[in-house]
Amino acid sequence: MSIIDDNTILELLQEHHFDGYRALFDKYYKSLCLQATFLVNNSDDAQDIVQNVFVYLWKNNKFSNIETSLSAYLGRSVRNECLLYLKKQQKEKDMLDDYASLESVVSTEDPEQMQQVYTRMNAAIEALPQQCREIFRMVHLEKRKYKEAADLANVSVNTVKTQVRIAMGRLREALTINNDGV
Repeated sequence: MSIIDDNTILELLQEHHFDGYRALFDKYYKSLCLQATFLVNNSDDAQDIVQNVFVYLWKNNKFSNIETSLSAYLGRSVRNECLLYLKKQQKEKDMLDDYASLESVVSTEDPEQMQQVYTRMNAAIEALPQQCREIFRMVHLEKRKYKEAADLANVSVNTVKTQVRIAMGRLREALTINNDGV
């Protein structure tokens, strides 16, 4: 297939022709994957991100919304998806760090001692202030995103982050004190 200019591709896409999608993919996929790889530093994840952008644009027929050049629109879409991916990765890393720090305080293989730790952890969670406890449960036990927890608690995302940090600190402190006394 010969290279089709962006205006023709856009016209085909706006009419929902598969040829336009194929031309779009052939023309931009590799360069967008390079851009995404540069941002996320992982070629497999970069390819997934670019494919997800293409699928989203196709399924939602977003091509009629393009007011800039097709190249700039695709580049911005991929960049935004990469940033969301990196935020998610950072949140997962933060949660793993939180769990690892708690696990280092709570490490035991004895089932009876583990039950005691579990009981103390629940007591420590119950001892948190109500808003802190509810936000901690939403984020760590119900696996909600910060934004979702913020909406449900009617607070800002920064408040959610602060409350989670406070809760983790208090749990770590309570379990450390209790482990020293065991």
